[in-house]
Amino acid sequence: MRNKMFSRITMASLLGIGVVTLAFACDPEPTPNPTPVADLSVIPADMTVLPDLTLLNPTATQIAPARGPGAGNTAITITGTDFKSGATVMIGGVAATNVVVVSPTQITANTGASTMYGPQDVVVDNKDGSTAATLAKSYTYFIGNLTFATGANANTAVMGVNGPRGISAIDLSVTTAMPSGNGFPSIVAAMGTANVMGAAQNGINLIPNTTAAPTNNAPTFVATQGIGAAGVTNAISTTVADMDNNGQLDVIVTFQNTNAVVILHRMGAGAPTPTLINAATGGFNQPSFTVVGDVNGV
Repeated sequence: MRNKMFSRITMASLLGIGVVTLAFACDPEPTPNPTPVADLSVIPADMTVLPDLTLLNPTATQIAPARGPGAGNTAITITGTDFKSGATVMIGGVAATNVVVVSPTQITANTGASTMYGPQDVVVDNKDGSTAATLAKSYTYFIGNLTFATGANANTAVMGVNGPRGISAIDLSVTTAMPSGNGFPSIVAAMGTANVMGAAQNGINLIPNTTAAPTNNAPTFVATQGIGAAGVTNAISTTVADMDNNGQLDVIVTFQNTNAVVILHRMGAGAPTPTLINAATGGFNQPSFTVVGDVNGV
C-alpha cells in the first residue's frame, strides 16, 4: 500500500531571503526481487548423466622380478600408469598378497602360491569400473629347488662302459605312452658304444618323463628304452628338432666310429619311441655334434 505524505509550503523570511520548501506525496522505490539460482547439486530428471571423465584405464608396462618359485611370496613391483588405491593383482589367476599402490605408477605386492608353471598373465584391476591392465605372459612360475633323499634318484639309465656322451630334452606328451598333455620333457641320450638295457642298441637311450602334474617333488620317469640304429656305433651327441614339419620333434644323433649323422623320426602319436628312418653317412670325419637351422630362408 502506498504511504502518503502531506504537502506543505513553508515560507520564511530570514534577513530578507525567502526560503520555500515544497513537499509532495510520493511512492518509495520498490525492493527488487533476487533472480533464482538453480541447485546444481540436483540433476533434473530429463538431463542425461555424462560419463565420469576422470575414470582412466590403468596400464601395466613391467613387472620385476619376472620369475619366481611356485611356492609364492616373491616380492614384486609393477610399473605402469593410473593405478588407484584398492587395486588388485592377479598372476595366472592367482591373487597376489600385500598389494600396496605406492603411487599411480607403481604397485608392490607378493606373489601367491601357484601350481600353474611357466609364463603367466599379470592383471591389475582398479576395481572402479575401468578396464583392467594385462601384461601377457610376463611372469614365470617355476618349480623351485628340487630336493632328493640321500642316495636316491628319480631314474638311473644303464650307462654301460662308456657312459653318456650327449643329452637332449624332448616332449613326448603327444604319444599314447605318455599321460595326455603333461607337457614335461623326456630325456634322450647318446651313450657311446654301450649296450642299452642289456641289448645292443648302439648307445641311444630314451628316458620318458611320467610326471603327471606340476609338483614340488622330483619328476618321475619310466624305465629307459633303447632305440635301435643298425650299422652305426659310438653315439656322441643328440639334437632335437622337427625335421619334417609334421609337428613332432625328431632326434639327430652323431656317431663318430662310423662317420654318420642319424635322424630318429617320430612316427606320430601312436609310437612311444622314435624310429630310425634315415642315416646320412659318408663325407664326415668323426662328427661330434649338430646344429639345426633354416639355412636358405624357405
